[in-house]
Amino acid sequence: MNGAQLHLLTVHIPVVGTLAALVLMVLGILRNSETLIRTAIGFVIVGTAFAAPAYFSGPHALEVTERFASLDEHLVEQHAIIAKAAFFASILLSAIGLKIWLDSFHGGTGKGTRVGLLCALLVIAWLMAWTGHLGGIIRHPEVRQPGWFFFPELPRSGSPSVAQDQPIELESTTTMTEAEFWAFIDALHQEAPYDWEEKEALLTARLKRLTTEQLRAYVSHWDAAMKEAYNWGLWAAAYVIHGGCSDDACSDFRSTIITLGKDVFRRALEEPDSLLAAARASGGDLEHENFGYPIQTIWYQKTGESLPPSEFPVPLGSEPTGEAWGEEDLPRLLPALWQEYGE
Repeated sequence: MNGAQLHLLTVHIPVVGTLAALVLMVLGILRNSETLIRTAIGFVIVGTAFAAPAYFSGPHALEVTERFASLDEHLVEQHAIIAKAAFFASILLSAIGLKIWLDSFHGGTGKGTRVGLLCALLVIAWLMAWTGHLGGIIRHPEVRQPGWFFFPELPRSGSPSVAQDQPIELESTTTMTEAEFWAFIDALHQEAPYDWEEKEALLTARLKRLTTEQLRAYVSHWDAAMKEAYNWGLWAAAYVIHGGCSDDACSDFRSTIITLGKDVFRRALEEPDSLLAAARASGGDLEHENFGYPIQTIWYQKTGESLPPSEFPVPLGSEPTGEAWGEEDLPRLLPALWQEYGE
């Protein structure tokens, strides 16, 4: 079990445990029940015990997640800050609660002690819920609610770099033409040809420098290329290179082919077998899944809204364009790729 798996396994228990402790504490006060109050304290202590591995495995979970997705660094920073506050507040309450729990067997708990415990639990339950909320929207920015008073956003630390703050110079700040889109992609590929993680990081940094209007145009051109690439020929190429190809893998393959630049992309549309050189250069890996993801986070950062529906949607379950094939057709359709990667 690695750190990311440990984080996922333990991260929800402190949140649920604290909320359960809060409910039990309220019931204990209303019913004047020492048993319920002791049980509430027990839930706090158990929740804190599970909070320790959840907290300390957080950096490992981040390291693993960053390999597969572009993350909003500001959200990650907020998550770490609130998680730290929740964890250490929970430790403090557990220590105090343990003493109160032991003393309650001799003289019970007074009204002031109960109210104090309740107030502390309210604060910690809020911190725990806030931590869980931030952890969720790191990977699902579409559920983010800007300006939500219950879970406010912390101010950003530091100042933005010049590279991220300065817009990319295009002919117009209100759009991006198709030619400019492909020039943008070609420049990206020239700087990071087949290092997918480096290319993804570079793409993310450059998308941040686009204006909102340019981003909207970029998405339009990207979606148009993705739809154009949804054909049986490219699916066949992906199938041969990778020894199979699911719907999701086909989407990853298409997005990766786009990042190879206009010439490679256009030629691949006409002659999928021409991807042999790219397949060799990439070590047989042309299915990087994250090239389409950064735009979602960046769009939200700039607008506070989810990315609008695509102008060029590929309906779920729709058939690719072109002529369908069977496995027996692949050696004939893609002789070069088949000779290199076929069975």
